[in-house]
Amino acid sequence: MALDDLRRRLFKKGEGFEDREHSWRLRRNNTQAPVSWKEDAVVEEDSMQKFLRKLLWWGIGGGLGTIAIVMVGYLLISGKWSVLGVDTRKNINLTVESADDAIAGKKLVWRVVYENKNDIALDKAVLVFAYPPMSQPLSGDYMKGGLRPERRELGTINPGDKKEELFSAIVFGAQDEILKGQVKIEYRPRDSSVLLAKETAYESPVKGSLLGVELLLPKELKAGQQIEAQLSLVSSAETPFRGISVEMMYPDAFEFISSNIKPTKGNTIWTIGDLGKGDTFKLSVKGRIKDSIAPQSMKAKVGVYDRTKNEFDIFTSSEKTFAITPPLLVTKLTINAEDDLDTGVLLAGTSIKAVLEWQNNLPVAVSNATVEVTFEGEAFDIKTLISDRGEFDQDRNSLRWVPGRIPELLVVDPGESGAFRFSITTKKTISVRNPTLVFRSTMQTRELPSGYEGVDISGEERVTYKLATRASFSQKGYFYDSRVQNSGPFPPRVGQESTYLIVWSVTNATNDLTDGVVRATLPSYIRWRGVVDPPSGAPITFDEATREISWLPGSIPAGTGSSDRAREVAFQIAFTPSLPQVGQPAELVSAARFEGRDSFANITITQTTARATTALRDDPRAFREGGEVEE
Repeated sequence: MALDDLRRRLFKKGEGFEDREHSWRLRRNNTQAPVSWKEDAVVEEDSMQKFLRKLLWWGIGGGLGTIAIVMVGYLLISGKWSVLGVDTRKNINLTVESADDAIAGKKLVWRVVYENKNDIALDKAVLVFAYPPMSQPLSGDYMKGGLRPERRELGTINPGDKKEELFSAIVFGAQDEILKGQVKIEYRPRDSSVLLAKETAYESPVKGSLLGVELLLPKELKAGQQIEAQLSLVSSAETPFRGISVEMMYPDAFEFISSNIKPTKGNTIWTIGDLGKGDTFKLSVKGRIKDSIAPQSMKAKVGVYDRTKNEFDIFTSSEKTFAITPPLLVTKLTINAEDDLDTGVLLAGTSIKAVLEWQNNLPVAVSNATVEVTFEGEAFDIKTLISDRGEFDQDRNSLRWVPGRIPELLVVDPGESGAFRFSITTKKTISVRNPTLVFRSTMQTRELPSGYEGVDISGEERVTYKLATRASFSQKGYFYDSRVQNSGPFPPRVGQESTYLIVWSVTNATNDLTDGVVRATLPSYIRWRGVVDPPSGAPITFDEATREISWLPGSIPAGTGSSDRAREVAFQIAFTPSLPQVGQPAELVSAARFEGRDSFANITITQTTARATTALRDDPRAFREGGEVEE
């Protein structure tokens, strides 16, 4: 075969050389000759077996090495084993001391002592001091949330070094509160890149305050008694107390009536603002004591109130515990109203029926007792007062049952009781805003029994109601109206489109309304025209899928419709009658419902109207012409 042909065949894909000659080799015998004729031949290990055995040893050795590296790394990072094989953190002393007691509003100094008892130096050391919550700088602006942790570079701490750092701040806290913080030292052992830390906590109990607070209550408290709790604040701190508030925590037996300053939230939180050195603040809270056997406690907290989180951080506080003495002459008033919307809330124009119960709890008889109920507030319609045997005293504005007219009150034996009844109605229209009604009932005598001289044995109870606003909502339909030009036949005719104007109107009497909303639906045969008057008024929308109309008048102040114009919106709709509607008025809009929140009485006021039809009773001309569908 030519050399060129052989070369081509060598590089040709799939070419074979079946006829080529093979050279034969003798196989090597791996047996080892025996030393003597009695020994068997030792067979040499196969190369694969050698490889597998080496691989096994490599795996075992590598695994153990990896484990050792991981353990060393963990010990170094965690500080359990330093480069010298010891825990360097154990040989670092870190303590915090304060020279003086913590006084709210006053400077407090902490002495941080650190000592390196290791045999190696600690490089790049940093001391991190976390102040107690609400701590403030010695000068400068008030920092909401308190001071941030302070970092100080210490450099290198050599073996045996013992040094200290001082930290100071204005501290705040309630009496006996434990102020807590932490201090930490970070470092790298010499010849190591591992960052380690030693940390310790400290505590500073509050022993007093430069913000003086005093809560005063009457010494003797009786069930039914009206009291006045007085809170006084005065600051003697060099640094102003900034953005502070007061929170009153009432016991179950205390019913809030009023305060000399308008609360910021509900009837428990008042905003004070800043209180500098020598500044004072006084708060007076009136309330009524309810009967209770258990001791009661009232607490005033002074601090910073966060409205967004509804959290109160305390600077100082004052607490009073008191017991309630049960009245010796007892009255109990039970009110049953036709429109009792909620506990402590009545509607204007409501008829009230009341039962006044009385009892002598003394161990002796009482002579010539008088039972009386006084009506406090302008919301009572005195002309409607009706009583069994009671007599109205115009000068006292009260209903009285006197012993000369009521025989059972001439001598009231121990444990003897009775009841009187009366009824009265609240006024429908009231000139004052946020009106309240107070029933104050008493039982007393001018002739004190023997042994009770100088003792107030009279009993008193107060029942307070808030009068909810009287809102009015109307839905009226018009064909003839100057605001919008309507079109089409009237009375309506089958197959011909006529347009109508629907007017919604809201009035409000005594209390502000919020979150006002009106909703109604359109029948499927009514077309929404999208014409609204006024066009820039409160938002009104129509949902084609649900057929619902929504109007959002929002806030409606007291006096809307009397001292101010009624809140109104008007919209146009179109109606094309069909044969089944002939001879009768057709519905244009469903019954509409108004809802609003009475911000004073804290209840939802609702009003629902009748549906609007083609009868148009509020359009005088259209009503005369009739609203029945014609063929």
